[in-house]
Amino acid sequence: MFGRWRPRVHLIAPRGWLNDPCALGHNPSTGKYHVGFQWNPSGWNWGNISWGSATSEDLINWKVSNTPSIAPSATEDIAGVFTGAITEARLPREGSKDHLSCFYTSAQGSNIHYTRPYERGSEKLYAATSVDGGLSWQRSPSNPIVPGPPKHLSVTGWRDPYTFRNAQFDIERGLQPGSTLYGIISGGVRNQSPTIFLYAIDEADPTNWTFLSTLLEPGLNLCTTALGGDFGVNWEVANIATLHYQREKAFTVLVVGVEGCKVTDARSTTNSPQPIPRSARTGRSQRWLCGKPSCSSDEIKLQHEFSGVLDWGIFYAANSFFDPITNHRVLFGWILEEDLSDELREQQGWSGCISLPRVLAMQTIYGVDVACKGVLDKVPGFTYKENGKGRLKVTTICCKPAPQLKVLRYGDAVAMVSLARFESLEDVRGDTDATLRVPGLPSLELDILFTFDNENVDHLGIDIFHSSDHKCCTRILFSPSDSLITIDRSHSRSSSDAKEISLHDEVAYHAFLSTHSSTTSRSSRPEDLEIRLFFDVSVVEVFINNRTVLTTRVYPESGKCFGVMPFVAGKGKDGVEMSRCEVWESRAEIG
Repeated sequence: MFGRWRPRVHLIAPRGWLNDPCALGHNPSTGKYHVGFQWNPSGWNWGNISWGSATSEDLINWKVSNTPSIAPSATEDIAGVFTGAITEARLPREGSKDHLSCFYTSAQGSNIHYTRPYERGSEKLYAATSVDGGLSWQRSPSNPIVPGPPKHLSVTGWRDPYTFRNAQFDIERGLQPGSTLYGIISGGVRNQSPTIFLYAIDEADPTNWTFLSTLLEPGLNLCTTALGGDFGVNWEVANIATLHYQREKAFTVLVVGVEGCKVTDARSTTNSPQPIPRSARTGRSQRWLCGKPSCSSDEIKLQHEFSGVLDWGIFYAANSFFDPITNHRVLFGWILEEDLSDELREQQGWSGCISLPRVLAMQTIYGVDVACKGVLDKVPGFTYKENGKGRLKVTTICCKPAPQLKVLRYGDAVAMVSLARFESLEDVRGDTDATLRVPGLPSLELDILFTFDNENVDHLGIDIFHSSDHKCCTRILFSPSDSLITIDRSHSRSSSDAKEISLHDEVAYHAFLSTHSSTTSRSSRPEDLEIRLFFDVSVVEVFINNRTVLTTRVYPESGKCFGVMPFVAGKGKDGVEMSRCEVWESRAEIG
């Protein structure tokens, strides 16, 4: 049971429960990357939270330590070692000048949840150093660095430190750009808003953190678009990046894990045609926000400009770091195991894994038809400007697979050119000549490009077959008129154990845009649909046009893929072509 649904190419703990990635970074002393993760090495469920540690030379092949790098004890971190971050600030360590430093949340109480009364002293800011590249961490004798949240605020949470520089913050404060190292801690102000607590760090003495202000208070359950949910009531694992697009304007981007999203009553959704995103089922979401810094009365504030969903699926606690080797902002997240029953998770002896590495950047789409304003206002994630000629310049976040993922490709690609065409969605079947058959692969990458002659297309899809007879499959369905992407998991396995595995549809909203090929063209055409898909035993990560990401878990009996069938169904089926479809087997060394 241990290996039945265990991913092969995703970073995963040797055993037990895994959650938030933490202590991410590149170590210049060793030339290796480090990723930590919250870990219960002695149980399949949350508890006894320690840190695990993994190192890699390429972000793909990982050497995972079999023992915790830091663990709770009877006197230190008694309720767990929560999320933290490697920092460029050099904490003092006797006898060492070449070591890593980190800040983390030391949990001192077990009653930590945004729905419960906050107990001061239950979360403290701690520091630690490592002389072996993050394989082990030793606590600072100066702990606690900060004993708790600002005393004048009633909070819902105060945890998950992260450090960064931001030239725009410095300019607003009248300081030399890049001169200040900032620290943030995630949480919320009770009955008011989720928030970020902003501090300035004294680099001469990194144990000295000065509270500046709450960075932003958008209010409870801020909803900025008709689709996509809200920003909840409490934030976790916040990280801030400065992103540029072709050396144009600098964008300050906040990535946050959101708790307390409005939840749709499952009883009211039974037999309902309205798709329900995971955030509306679980009350948890992974989001980003682009803001404009300002300073008033010596307080730095980040004014919301536009925002979106980083991943619509079973992905949370995203953490990121700047990679000095590639000059990319690299991001990892926690892929949950919440669709399995406790009984099955206990039987397999582990829970959760880390996502494949992603790159976060800005992207601008030029020549978007002005008729797309409606969908851009409805689907979260966009800001746009009109040029007066019926065209829009659209800006959004780019979230795409890290280029290093090509290392996973084993052997030559298998390509196909046939696209299955059906009169309706009900007619779709898996026994056509347009099926690319593969010999039961546990892990693979799929790269597809669809092109369109017109906008009137009912459905495009990709079937991933999990049995040799093609009766078990996972379906990724694209419905342009509804701005909808659906992963249908209902046929990914037999229904004999449906009560033990949740197989709700996984849904995302995506803006299907139309663009003009030049500044003079009068007619527009739908933009190409580019899909990168990674299947790994029970994990599916789907990237659409480098701006919409949907991650889910499937639990087929085989844990394999036996074939892939791209298709188009319904109206407009003859106006769609498949310009590219390639499949690679994926292999990596994890352990």
